[in-house]
Amino acid sequence: SVTFEMNDSLDKGGAIDAAGASTVTCNSCVFTDNTSSDGGAVAVRGGSFLTDQNGEYSGNEASSDGGAIHINGGEGTFVASSFVGNEANGAGGAVYAYNATATITVSSAEFRSNSAFTDDGGAIASQRASDLDISSSIFDSNISLYGDGGAIRFAPAFFTNDLTIDASSFEGNEAGGDGGAISIYKGDEIAL
Repeated sequence: SVTFEMNDSLDKGGAIDAAGASTVTCNSCVFTDNTSSDGGAVAVRGGSFLTDQNGEYSGNEASSDGGAIHINGGEGTFVASSFVGNEANGAGGAVYAYNATATITVSSAEFRSNSAFTDDGGAIASQRASDLDISSSIFDSNISLYGDGGAIRFAPAFFTNDLTIDASSFEGNEAGGDGGAISIYKGDEIAL
């Protein structure tokens, strides 16, 4: 495992920026108090892949989108990861995905007390992206202060993209706009 603490980037990825079809695998990595414009801890872009297992993301901040993770045209898979107290001034307090090829898969993860201030998705914002698949995960006390989706905002690139949520719980999430827990716009198939 590797620990990343109090690292800073003026642009993307406070601790790690993965671009150009890179593949990043994190096992039990810890990301604490990292900052950047997009992706307070990690930025994944340009067809890159991030696989995180048992990762801990806490207190990371983005002045724009993705308090902990920013995915633009890449893929993110999170297994037994925890996101606590991450903040984005824009969208996606913990995780932000953008671009038609960006996909997120989450399993057995925890999202607690993450915040998006001026945009959507207190925990996760998937905007003009692809599919979002969540299973066996906990969303607790996340907030989108002035936006939609206290925990999750799903507004995909195409009507053919799907949102799947299975065996998960949502408690105490809050949105200043629509959808205290989940806000959906133009998804093809929504399976809960």
